[in-house]
Amino acid sequence: MIKESEARYRELFDNASDCIYTIDLEGNFLTANNSVAKAMKCSSLEEVLASNMSKWMTTESLEKAIKFMHEVITKEDYYDKSVIIEIIRKDGEHVWFEHKARPIKDNNKNIIGLHGIGRDITENVLLKRELNKSNKQRKLLYYLIKGTRQIVSKLTSITPITPLSPKNQFVNS
Repeated sequence: MIKESEARYRELFDNASDCIYTIDLEGNFLTANNSVAKAMKCSSLEEVLASNMSKWMTTESLEKAIKFMHEVITKEDYYDKSVIIEIIRKDGEHVWFEHKARPIKDNNKNIIGLHGIGRDITENVLLKRELNKSNKQRKLLYYLIKGTRQIVSKLTSITPITPLSPKNQFVNS
């Protein structure tokens, strides 16, 4: 019964679509599922397991990840927290993952690492960027039109346009 339960857990872990991993307190990968290797575009899981998380992150994301790890380790309300990390895949492509984590404790209740789950949110991040860009362009267009109207209004107030009087419209010969 225990072996069957372990086999079901292992199958769930290995084949989950989300990235599931454990790291030590220095950020070294201890375990990971196949989705981690796939997300990093690695040919084998061993390549991930032989690395530190810093290898796969931008400098800014590494700083965010370290801060997040500290919060998870030191605060009780870590369950509600997540962090968005920019990952650099083996092929150089940048993707974004949302991560949640919880501390791993030994028998003496000492924190020895973190168990994490990550989900690819690249499409959402890129769509949000496009939407922000579109909104900025819309605002710029609005201000350009508004500015143009103000300029035209000022020009017409400086040089008023007067209609031609009927006697000046045509010259009789």
